[in-house]
Amino acid sequence: MIRILRLDRAITKEELTYFQKEALDGFCVFNPDNRRLQKEVSTAHPLVSSLIDLLSKHGLMRGREIGGVVAMHSLKGCRKQEWHTDYEVEPGKTRRKKAIGVLLALETPTFLETPETKYELSAGDVICFEEDVVHAGAAYSRKSNTRLHMYLDVAGAPRALDQNKTWLVKLTRAPKLANRAGIGKRPNPSRS
Repeated sequence: MIRILRLDRAITKEELTYFQKEALDGFCVFNPDNRRLQKEVSTAHPLVSSLIDLLSKHGLMRGREIGGVVAMHSLKGCRKQEWHTDYEVEPGKTRRKKAIGVLLALETPTFLETPETKYELSAGDVICFEEDVVHAGAAYSRKSNTRLHMYLDVAGAPRALDQNKTWLVKLTRAPKLANRAGIGKRPNPSRS
């Protein structure tokens, strides 16, 4: 399941600058070129609180707990990550309640790729994806990008807490682009 929501408030320049600085003060994460940085941030920050309120309003917090929120920054020239899941997926095993990854775009454009689709997000767009969704952080060849990534954990869903223990998946298909104009599989965020 992939769901796209829209934050009901604008992201300020001060908030963007704050999260950029936080991420740049962080550490390199799983990426082929060490140009993707992240740092854990507080859930008490007003923007993170707004994100939690939005997720609660749509029922996505029910039965889940926040496993961490990070500011993530890709430097200009950052290459695409390998296909992976953030949680361990056991073939044939299904859970009633799945863990969810959440990405809040702080800048336009922000990208997230799945094997089927390359999602293009605008500042304030929120993409939520279940634990078994194979994805990759996109390349940012022309300019840097900052975003927030939140983990909504559930009992029994092991998450890669160490960047070197992310579950890799080998795929070769190229995703199609989905953007705010409605191309591809991207739903209309105003209906969520």
